[in-house]
Amino acid sequence: MDFLYLDFVNSSEKDYLTGEPQEHLEEEGWLENLLTRYDLVMPSVLTSTVLKSLTGFRTTLRRVTENLIDGKELAEEDIATLDQILAKVPLRRRLAKANGEPQLKLVPQQPNWDWVQAEIVASWIDFLAHGDRQRLKICDNHNCCWIFYDESKSRTRRYCSDHTCGNLLKVRRFRERHKAEPKA
Repeated sequence: MDFLYLDFVNSSEKDYLTGEPQEHLEEEGWLENLLTRYDLVMPSVLTSTVLKSLTGFRTTLRRVTENLIDGKELAEEDIATLDQILAKVPLRRRLAKANGEPQLKLVPQQPNWDWVQAEIVASWIDFLAHGDRQRLKICDNHNCCWIFYDESKSRTRRYCSDHTCGNLLKVRRFRERHKAEPKA
């Protein structure tokens, strides 16, 4: 299950081996690829002012998501902040055709960075409405801290990826156990 807001929140991550921070928003083409994946258009050049706004917004959204994972109630202040982002974007209704059928679409009067943030908030609201909050988790690899949606039947997945973080930590545990064993 893909959610724009989760991909955006994870745009700041840590290297799973070293824990070194990685800022994807500053990488050439990363944000444009993310927006294209979710049928959004890059509104303009990413200036330092826009980048600062996006990183502050991401910090708020990550904190709200971590609070959801911890089972905390949504703070009124966070609701107000996210609602202000939605309020900045005037929308209009458009009639479009999809698969030969008429479809009603909401489009921004100005597709700008406020609109991108509003779409990310809308994705977060869509998750709250249709996703299972119990499946939202933070990777157990403390170097990683990736937020992921656990789609396993048993809901017991602990790592963002069994191939990277899962294998890495299994190998580390194995080595620790064998280090502790007395030599024959």
